[in-house]
Amino acid sequence: MGPPSAAPTLFFAKPKLPDSIVNLSGRIEGDDSAIAAKTTARILEIRFREGDAVQAGDVIAVLSDEQVRARQDQAQAGVSIMEGKSQSALDQIAVLQQQLQQNQLQTAQSKVDAEGRVRQAEAEVAAAEVDLVQQQASYQIAAFDRDAYTKLAETGATSERQAKQAIATAGQQAAVVTATSRRVEAAKGALTTAQANLDNPGIRAEQVSMTRSRS
Repeated sequence: MGPPSAAPTLFFAKPKLPDSIVNLSGRIEGDDSAIAAKTTARILEIRFREGDAVQAGDVIAVLSDEQVRARQDQAQAGVSIMEGKSQSALDQIAVLQQQLQQNQLQTAQSKVDAEGRVRQAEAEVAAAEVDLVQQQASYQIAAFDRDAYTKLAETGATSERQAKQAIATAGQQAAVVTATSRRVEAAKGALTTAQANLDNPGIRAEQVSMTRSRS
């Protein structure tokens, strides 16, 4: 009996690829993408792991908003402070504008009053000077009578009583002249004061201008 025959061996041929497909060997590498949040914060939750498929628009991680809220609150506080300062400035402007109007009214009234006092003082000076001239003329007559009656009394042409009366009249008239002279000087002093006060509205106008510039 002859040796046993070997078992038949089967070979399967690989199927032939279509002409449009090229069979190559190699390794595929994906592109790396850097992912970062717009703000720095503590990570609360990570929803994907390495190798997971991610679609555009998917939330990869959840960040804590404590720092963002803190910065927002700080910014809001700054806005509130600036709004307070702005309102305070507006209130101050309103007060200054009211003061400006009052100063303008006071300036106009002060000018009218000062001009009235100047005119009154000028009239008083003029009246006092006229009175002084009249009193000086009366004194000259009284002085002439005094001298004349004194000489007549010495010669016996008139009584001693008339001479003494003429002397007394001249003395009284001299006192009136002195008083009238003082009245003239006082009136001139009042006029000088009134004229000086007339400059006060100009000074007040400068204060008004300063108030306007502050506002």
